[in-house]
Amino acid sequence: MPAAIKSVIVCDDVRREDNGKILIVGAYIGEILLSALPATIGLAFVCTAVTDGPGPMDIEVRVEHSRATQPLTGFASAVIGIPASHAGGEAWVVLPAAPFAFDQETELVIRAREAGTWREIGRKRVALSRGGRTG
Repeated sequence: MPAAIKSVIVCDDVRREDNGKILIVGAYIGEILLSALPATIGLAFVCTAVTDGPGPMDIEVRVEHSRATQPLTGFASAVIGIPASHAGGEAWVVLPAAPFAFDQETELVIRAREAGTWREIGRKRVALSRGGRTG
């Protein structure tokens, strides 16, 4: 089933409620501010995908930051089952929290593979907090 990632939210964690809704914990609106470097934090990603109906949806998402001592590439691939009751439209694609290590300020680049081609779907700057605020 063809699908296209429309948007991405970077957050601390994502949980699924009993009624099927998702709960986004600690969403990052601006940059990700760290209190000290080096640091390792858990990050989750919530993507909105546009689908054309029910069935399996093959999704590949890659998260990179290249300003680390060891360049990091995080990768997640999933086949998401869209229920038969879904006539098409938007669907959530959740990549659960995983640890990301940072040794200096950088920028996360989030990409999705669509029709064999990687396309950037989001960026998030990671910086050292200079005013005591983190998050």
